[in-house]
Parts: sequence; structure tokens; C-alpha cells
Amino acid sequence: MPPADEPLPDWLRETAATAPSPPAADDLPAWLQAPAPPVPLAPQPAADELPPWLRDDAGAPLPMAAAPGDANLPSWLHGVSTDLPAATTPIAQTSDNAPIQEAASAAATNDLVGGVELPAWLRPTESEPPKEEINATDARSLDWLTKLGAQEEDEADATAPAATPRLRPPAMPARSPAQVEAISLLQQLAAEPYPASATASASAVPSIWRRIGVERLLYVLLLIAALAAFLVPAPTFLGITDPPSAPGAPELFAKVDALTANDIVLVAYEWDARRSGELRPLEQAVFDHLIAHKVKLVLLSTDPQGSLLLYDLRDKLGAAGYKPSGEDYILLGYKPGAELALRAIAQNFPAALRSDFQGNDASRSVLATTPDRQLRLQTMSDFSMIMVLGDEAADVQGWMEQVRPSARHPAGSYVPMAFLLPAEAEPIVQPYLNQPNVLHLAGKQGALAYQQLYGVNGASLIRVTAETSQQRFSLLLYLALLVIGAVVVGLYSAANRGRNRT
Repeated sequence: MPPADEPLPDWLRETAATAPSPPAADDLPAWLQAPAPPVPLAPQPAADELPPWLRDDAGAPLPMAAAPGDANLPSWLHGVSTDLPAATTPIAQTSDNAPIQEAASAAATNDLVGGVELPAWLRPTESEPPKEEINATDARSLDWLTKLGAQEEDEADATAPAATPRLRPPAMPARSPAQVEAISLLQQLAAEPYPASATASASAVPSIWRRIGVERLLYVLLLIAALAAFLVPAPTFLGITDPPSAPGAPELFAKVDALTANDIVLVAYEWDARRSGELRPLEQAVFDHLIAHKVKLVLLSTDPQGSLLLYDLRDKLGAAGYKPSGEDYILLGYKPGAELALRAIAQNFPAALRSDFQGNDASRSVLATTPDRQLRLQTMSDFSMIMVLGDEAADVQGWMEQVRPSARHPAGSYVPMAFLLPAEAEPIVQPYLNQPNVLHLAGKQGALAYQQLYGVNGASLIRVTAETSQQRFSLLLYLALLVIGAVVVGLYSAANRGRNRT
């Protein structure tokens, strides 16, 4: 309904004021009047009496409001016939589209127009139920469901496999003659995987030299040469029977030969039984000389196996007439600690004398005291010589660094120190051996040289000469076999390579 202050047209005023009643035929609009002779249209109302749907936004009348016929109607009502039966119920105007919907509803329910065929735009839609209005809150709450459904439809469309066009199979490439031959060979191998075994031809019998081998022959010759060196006297040519000589042997022999029965020598056994092949001859050569001069001995060791070898020396000393219990020699035994033990002995030797290898106090023995019962051995400088039998370079290093600084006379000279070593350790400790008053003897060659100096007359000289000649002859044969074997193996390998090529 239009507002109350707005003037109404004549055909709506009675409807708004009174109860609804069948209007007169003259009060109906032209398009609802019964087919009758054309009635002239009522004069156009003034601009202020036009309904809102015939006015523009500024309130001015639209151009169609003053035009006759279809010009007075909206564009969607042009061309519609006005020959309609009269209706008894007027249509209230609420909005632009509301009169049409209310007219269609009234025409469907009114008995007067029940048999009149309405146009399509006035027929009610029976299949669609009336839509209920949804407020803004319910619309927002249902918005996520709408989006979810749309997303699922998009995913279903995306995951649907796209139809791929079928490609024609490629044409078979043409095979070359080599490929055809290879295929036929594979088919033949698949048909006959195990060919018939051919009879093996009789192999040629190898010669006796190939069966024995050059290496075995060289081993046999080396064995024969070694046996000949021990059993057959060495020839006199090439200086094989000359007396042996070794560096340091004359100096050491001169020092030991100057000792007497009043001198005391400190002997240290720093070697084990693995070096017996070289150190046992050195021990025998030097100790025979010391025992011959009745030199007094103080024996100790910082090596566990060296202390066991000291016990074997007691038998030799007893056979030579040495008295035990500190009269001619003192056996201190094993002193644990290696370099620390040597440092303690060098700084306080009387403390080492308080316990010998049996735990007795050796500081009160005849050898350790003077006739007036004063301690004779207080420092390292009270010894006439220090002799070390070592099998490694570390033994020489320990005694030179820990003991030698304490073995110095008040006049400034050092106590002579002698080292008996294996031949392989001699080059390593040359910086220590070149210092003044330091003597050494190394290897089996050194032992033979010392024995030759000690036994100039008698059977010892003959024995030393025989051992020296055998040693030199064995070395000469070994070198000769080494050179011959290298030449033979080279020629044999070259011949085999030439035979394989042909």
C-alpha cells in the first residue's frame, strides 16, 4: 500500500476506505475490463497523483506516463490484450512486481475469473514451493556448507581422469643383418643350451724343469751353500780368513783391560732372551775379560727378563771363584719403574743398596763399605765403570739422560759408560755414542772382534778365526745366489712371455 499522505487514484480510494466489494466495471483498469466497446481512457492524472512505479528517482513522471495505449505500461506489459473479464476484487499495489503476483493469485482463486485462460506470466508456478526468507545469520551459517560442497565438486572434477587420446603404436624398426644374425644365434642357443662335449685333446707332458720350477731349484742351491759354509773350511782368498774388526772394540778392550780387583763396575741387564743371538756372545766376550781381572760387580736390572738373566750369571760367577753375599758382587735384582727407577738410583744410590734381590740390606756388605766401616758407594761417580747391556735404543737414552749427569767426578770428567748393543740399534744411538768417555760394542761381529783382541794366543784365536771365516763365506754365498737367482728368474719370465705370444 502507498503511504497515507500520498494521494490515491480514484480507482483505489474506495478500496482503501471501505471493505472489499465487487467494483464497478468503470472502476477497473483498462486491461481488466470485459470486452466491450472501447472506452476512452481517463485523463492522465497530474504528476503528483502518479504511482511510484511511473516516477523516476527524482520524483518526475516518466515519459511513458503521458503516452496513450501501451506507452502507459512498463516494457514487460507491452502487446498484452486488454480483453479480459472483469474482476470483482481490486489488486493492491505494493511494489513494481507485487500487483502482478497478487492479480495472478486472485485470478486463480476467484470464481468470476476461474474459467478465464490467464497469460503465462500470470500463471502460478505449482512445481516450486514458496521460498522462505532466510535471515542474514542463517545465511552466514550455511555459507561454509555451500563452499564445502563446491570444493568437493571441484576436487571430484580435478581427480576425474582426463581422457587421453590413444596413440598409434610405433612402427617396427627395420633390423640390420647383424641383428638378424644375433637373433638367430640366441634362438639356436635357447634350443640347444648344452652342446655336445668335444673330446679333450691329450695335453703335452711338461718338461722336468717346468715341473720342478726355477724357484725350487734356487731354494735347494741356497740350502746347499749354507751347509757348505758351516761344514767346509773357508778358502783363504778374498781376505775371508783375516782377523775380525768392529768399531769401538779396541777402546772398550783397553778400558776393561785396565781394571783391577779393587775396581767396582755397575752392570745393568736391560735385554731379554729374544736378543740372545747377538747379546749372548757380547756378554760372554766382555764378562770373561772382567772375570779374568777379578773386577767387583754390582748387578741390577729395570727389565723383568733382564733380572732373570742376572740369576743365570750367578752360576758363572760362582764357577769363577766370586764370593756371594756382597763380598765380590752384589745382586740388587729387579728395580721397577724404568726411567723413574734410574732417576731414583742416580739421585740416591744408598737407598737402592738397602734392599738386594732377597730383601737384605746390602749397604753393610764388605763390597759397599770401607775397612773402617764407612759407606763406599754413595754416588754414581764412585764406580770405575758403568756397563749396560741393552737391546733397544730407549735403553741407551734412559741411561744417558737419567744416570750419566750424576756419574761425574769432582774434577769434571765422567765415569766411563759402555753399551753392548745389537747391530740394528747402533746407528740409531750414534749421537749418544759419540760423546766423550762413552764406549760401545755391537753385534756378533763386535763380539768376535773383542774375542780376537782378548785371545791373541791360544785356542781362542783359532776359534774366533774359524767363526769369522764361516760368517763371511756364508754372506758371500748368499749374495752370489741372490744375483744368480735374479738373473735366472728374469730370463725364465722373458722366455715364458715369448712362448705365450707365439
